Amino acid sequence: MEILKNLWDSCFLNQSAPPDFKSDDWKTVGFQGRDPTTDLRGGGVVSLYAMAYFYSNYKIKADEILAKDEEYLLFSTVGANLSFALINFFHF
Repeated sequence: MEILKNLWDSCFLNQSAPPDFKSDDWKTVGFQGRDPTTDLRGGGVVSLYAMAYFYSNYKIKADEILAKDEEYLLFSTVGANLSFALINFFHF
């Protein structure tokens, strides 16, 4: 949950408190549903770290991605799938 909180803070620069563990608000940062952990099945916590790193280090680009993605699905889906592919490639 701490990593999710850090992701939320990176996205909104501490302007608002992170939502409860299950909330529709998670969709605004790229998750598909109310429970962000369901998007992380393949890549697990590695994909969450990757998304948090990307957003905190490339905020302008991440904001552009989320702004273009009307349903906010691209960011989390691609992040989780890319992490899953890398995990499989490197046999972690």
